[in-house]
Amino acid sequence: MRAAGKIYWTDQLTDQVRVANLDGSGTASTLFGGAAFTVTLLDVVSYYDENANGQPDPGESRVPGWKVQVGNTVYSTPVRLKVDPGVQVTEASPTQTNWQATTPGSVQVSAAGDRTTVRFGNVCLGAGGAQGAGFWRNKNGQALFGPDDLALMVRLNLRNADGSNFDPSSYGAFNSWLQGPSARNMAYSLSAQLAAMALNVLNGLVSGSSLVAAPGATGANAAGFATVNDVMKEANVELGSHGLVPGGTPFRAYQAALQDDLSNANGNQTFVQPAPCSFSFG
Repeated sequence: MRAAGKIYWTDQLTDQVRVANLDGSGTASTLFGGAAFTVTLLDVVSYYDENANGQPDPGESRVPGWKVQVGNTVYSTPVRLKVDPGVQVTEASPTQTNWQATTPGSVQVSAAGDRTTVRFGNVCLGAGGAQGAGFWRNKNGQALFGPDDLALMVRLNLRNADGSNFDPSSYGAFNSWLQGPSARNMAYSLSAQLAAMALNVLNGLVSGSSLVAAPGATGANAAGFATVNDVMKEANVELGSHGLVPGGTPFRAYQAALQDDLSNANGNQTFVQPAPCSFSFG
């Protein structure tokens, strides 16, 4: 129905009469007994943020069944609602702790008289093929350790307990060094984790382009993720600058954070998985 430059229609979603200006200006309103007020049509969706960049990209899949709260009411995605502007939309955290959000967990809907979409991005973390320092000390690691591995260890800025450079001359020397890391010199502990991950990548156990959770890396994206190669590069640069980092010294917290990033990845805990894992909500 048209009147005075406006068009009226029945909204099949809300089963209410709607009105809008024919020239496209102004906002749609819902009419109740002749009194008009603006509302928002809200879509809430969740998606698997495969590249962990905090934005939905072409090819990234929806994750249906994610628990969200709109105002005081709980729903499962995807959901479409008529809401008042200003309502708070919050996603729940699943029972499984290997899921990590890549977008803000709570959003306030500000649009009035229009249609808006809130998108929540998440990824699950897990294994990426890595082997820890223990593997590179045993016979299985030794079987993979060749001249190219030794040369790589020499090229890296690895450190000893006293802060001096560690340039191994043999696998035996490397094996002995790998048994002694201590956080008394954080650079030594970071060096051991860097060495293990570098060997993982060189021997094809881990892809250097794999994304891992790296909250301690300054080069991580806004969601706290970086590639394995980037974390290793950052750690190597830091070790080249600061070789003796005992307690109470500058850069210790930074090195400890990088050490944790590499340790967790070497423990196969923090690799972004290529597809959604299972999830549930209590």
